Order: sequence, then C-alpha cells, then structure tokens
Amino acid sequence: MNPKTRLNLITDIALHLQSEYNTSGINLLLAGYGIKTEDVSIVNSKRIYVIDLLKSEPSEVIIKIAQDLELNIPEYKMPETKEPKANIEKKIFISHSSKDAKIVEQVIEILEGIGVQSNKIFCTSFEGYGIGLGEDFLQTIKNELNNEVLVLFILSQNFYNSPVSLCEMGATWVRTSEHIPILIPPFNYSDIKGVIPNTQGMKIDDKAKMNSLKEKVESFLSINPINFSAWERKRDNILTAIKNILEKNESKPHASDKPQTIKNKETNGVNSDQDSLIKELSKKEWPDDFEMQIHYIEKQRAAVEALKNHNPKDIEKAQFEKIRKQAKIEWPQDFEMQLHYEEKQVNSLRKLKNI
Repeated sequence: MNPKTRLNLITDIALHLQSEYNTSGINLLLAGYGIKTEDVSIVNSKRIYVIDLLKSEPSEVIIKIAQDLELNIPEYKMPETKEPKANIEKKIFISHSSKDAKIVEQVIEILEGIGVQSNKIFCTSFEGYGIGLGEDFLQTIKNELNNEVLVLFILSQNFYNSPVSLCEMGATWVRTSEHIPILIPPFNYSDIKGVIPNTQGMKIDDKAKMNSLKEKVESFLSINPINFSAWERKRDNILTAIKNILEKNESKPHASDKPQTIKNKETNGVNSDQDSLIKELSKKEWPDDFEMQIHYIEKQRAAVEALKNHNPKDIEKAQFEKIRKQAKIEWPQDFEMQLHYEEKQVNSLRKLKNI
C-alpha cells in the first residue's frame, strides 16, 4: 500500500471512530487489535488521537480495522504467510482471563470429551497446554496463531478488565479467521465490546449450544464423533460442574448487587467527595448513555475499595508510598487507573528483585 493510500485509509478510520465512539470506546476498540493506547478518557481531537495511534501500525492491522468497520478499502493484497498451508497444524486457542481459570478448565474438559487431543489445545493458564517455562508470552502466542486456528473467546468482565486478554484479542483477531465467543454468565451479549461480534456465540451453560460446539470442533479438526450417549454423560457432568462454579461466583458480593440504602452510602468505603467526583465524571463522559454511567460508577467505586486494601507486604513502605503518590499525580480523577498503575509498578518491583 502506497503512503498516500495508507494515510487516506487511516484518516477514514479516524473520522469514523470520531463520530461513533467516545475516547474510552476508541481505546477499548483499538486495544482489541493489540494497539497500545493512551491512558486518557478525554482528548482535544479524537480524529488526531486515532491518527497518531495508527500511523505506526502495520498495514495489515489498518486493513483489518477498516474491514471490520465496513469502510471502502482500495485494492490491496494481504501478504501471504511464508509457511505453506499444508504444514500448518490445526489447533484450538482458548483466549481468556486467568481469573476465569476454573471455567476455562471445564472448557478444556469439554474439548477433550469431544475427542480433541491435548496437543491440539493452546491455553496459557494450564501447564501442558500453553507456554513453556522461560518462553516469551506474546511471541509464543503470535507463533501459534494462524488461519488454521479456531479461537474460543471466553468472555467475562474479568476478560475486559485484563490488558493481557485485550492484547490477546487483538492478536487473535488479526491473525485468525474463525472465532466463537463463549460467555460466562452474568456477562451477556449486550456486554460484548471491541472487535468481537455478538453473533454466533454461546453461553457456557447452554446445553443445546454445547452440542453445536461439539459439531463445530469435530468438523474443524476432522474428528470422528464419539458415541452420543457417552457424549451426553460427559456433557451433563461438565455442565453440572459449570453450574456449581457459576453459583459460587453469584454468591460473592458485587457492587451492583448492593441495595441503594446505607450500604450504598458507604459505597465500599468511597467518601462523599470521591463519589460526587465519580458521578460527575460519568455524566461528563457519557451524557446520553445511562448504562455506561452506571458501569463507570461501579468500576470506580470498586477501584477505590481495592486501593484501600492494596498494601503489599513484600514491598518497602517508602517505595509503595512513592508509587501511590505518583499514581495520584498521573490520574487524580481516575481511581481505576490509579489501581492499575500501582499494581503494574508493584509487579515490576517484584521482578526487579529477582533479576
């Protein structure tokens, strides 16, 4: 693609995103393609912001974004993979948050119950299915992904709260062509954001869809179907295990489940000044989207509570106080980003101690 055509396409993408999304929505969408975004919720010009983010990205990524946005694209031939297709081994890649490991373990049980061999499953959270000791995480994922991989997106709020999961989403979306969204209740189809479509998906506890998944996997990997009675027994046992996990998750308190009475006044330890600021910013960011206002308020309140409890014992007090002070300077009005910054810095300190 020549430079002029490339610039025109980037500009078209920027204009489209400017008209359709706020800054936070743009960040979430582009993160889905593995693009590093800025930690901001408001910018002077969304168009210029998008152009700056995209100008250094590979043409393949620009083309993919434009295709997904259904924009007019000049004739452009995507480069072919250097490895012959005949030598590429079909696999199933499970993209997920590590916090959903219990559910993901049941997904592996489903696949193996269908007849998928363990070496055909790539899943980073479990030994023997993912990345070997000492291997580079992102590079290994990139090496595993190609058009002969079926991606199972295990979607939950944990997934969208994880920068690593969003990075995986971008890498898999650009490099693979077959995807199945699998939702963990109470996460719903209306909660799906980013590049993943909400069509042709399923909920993890849907028996009928489980049968459809079986047929899809069998067809994709050319597996001979197992005896259906044996499959039904395995499927029902796994669904029972999934139900138990979901019920335990539901029994845990959530900010959105708390009654709007005294507990709401306490707001998980959010004082009145913080709560007023959170509500004010939610209205400013999403003046016409009340659902997003509620989502923003709940996330910020939860972050305030997490910040109160974030006190790593293995980090020197002076070092941690310095990190916390810097977090407040960088994001004085964004408690979620303060928490993210603290956690990233603390983890980096731990790694430094082991170098």
